[in-house]
Amino acid sequence: MGPSYASLFVGYVEHQFFNQYDGPKPDFYGRYIDDCIGAISSSREELNRFITSVNSFHTALKYTWEISETSLAFLDIKVSINGNGLRTSVHYKPTDSHSYLLHSSSHPSHADKISGPKRSVEITDRFTCTSANVIYCITCTLCKKLNTGETGKRLGDRFREHLRDVKIDDKDASKPVARHFNLPNHSKEHMSICGLSLHQAPQFLQKLIPLTPKLPNLEHLQKTERAYKLQQAENYNKRHRSSVLPELNPGDKVWIPDKNSPAVVIQKFPQPRSYVVKTEQSLLRRNRRHLIPNPKEIEETAKPLPVGNIQPTKEPGSTQGVNTPCSVVKTRSGRTVLPPTRLDL
Repeated sequence: MGPSYASLFVGYVEHQFFNQYDGPKPDFYGRYIDDCIGAISSSREELNRFITSVNSFHTALKYTWEISETSLAFLDIKVSINGNGLRTSVHYKPTDSHSYLLHSSSHPSHADKISGPKRSVEITDRFTCTSANVIYCITCTLCKKLNTGETGKRLGDRFREHLRDVKIDDKDASKPVARHFNLPNHSKEHMSICGLSLHQAPQFLQKLIPLTPKLPNLEHLQKTERAYKLQQAENYNKRHRSSVLPELNPGDKVWIPDKNSPAVVIQKFPQPRSYVVKTEQSLLRRNRRHLIPNPKEIEETAKPLPVGNIQPTKEPGSTQGVNTPCSVVKTRSGRTVLPPTRLDL
């Protein structure tokens, strides 16, 4: 948390200073925590006045500075003046010997190995602290013992977990690193970590053909969906005993149940299954299911059947003393209703 608080504090002080300073200010200014860099087009006196004001603005902040008219080193970057702009390049410290060992060079094989008292492990790849899916090795610089492991996390995060286990002296059997570096004369200062190889997928997974998505046949999909919806509608109608009502024509006589009055169909309304009908009082708009056609026929068929007037008809092979109905009654939905057969006792 220290660098974060330091950045917040210095940023606040900067904001206050630039709002109050009335002299020439830098054309370019940048800061990384407590390292600052800037460029200004002014005289040396104005620049010295600016630096003096910055250095005396807050008692807790004191700066050292370096002024150059050609180039300056900022962290590991070399910033140079290039005409009206700035140019950057890598900054090398005087102690840098530029000694690098190429992995593919002809060097002794032990240079790519880590040796311990009983075994040695080979380094096959190159890593940084942000490398993930790594097989790594932790070496004890005191007794040279090796401990290998693998992680799907970043190498730096996994090493911090080992350091935390050593600090709290975790004696879990699954934490051999923590138990080793808590032995006498051992500490976390003797821990050294190095990546060995990247944890690759099995060979059979690497040989799999890359999957390429394929869109379905749109025409077949639409046909299947249409058939599915029709089947759903059919099942719904069958379950609720619904049926398609016949259309009405202008001039047809109908009965309106909610008004309890007859009416005549005038025309079909633009909306589906909707009609304009005329009663004795006014024009109404009703849905087809609210209109009963042929009210006179319905009234006649709705009358109770006089069972006593039904004469049985005898058929060859019929049983004596059994009456069978000779008339047929149909309901509004078209279902045929047969009176029950009764015994003549």
